[in-house]
Amino acid sequence: MRWNPFKHCCGVAEIGTFYSPAKKNSDNDQRLRELEGEITAKYKGVVICTTNSFQKRAALCLARNGYKVILDFINPNTGNPVKIWLKDLTKTEV
Repeated sequence: MRWNPFKHCCGVAEIGTFYSPAKKNSDNDQRLRELEGEITAKYKGVVICTTNSFQKRAALCLARNGYKVILDFINPNTGNPVKIWLKDLTKTEV
């Protein structure tokens, strides 16, 4: 999955796996920007992503690219910390 509209919601898209630990930071940043461009061209709105405590480099990539953490919580099924990230593409240039 590259990205999908958030089910039963208008104006929010969710990004699937975008980050590859084998790639350079600049390549991951570019891939994220490409996804944002696709979303903006076809859908417009807000993008939401999640990271867990094992995805530190992916979290740094999101932070570098203007995503903000809107919620931290503990996954009740795994006990792992999870962050929910958001970026409003209607207010940024992609």
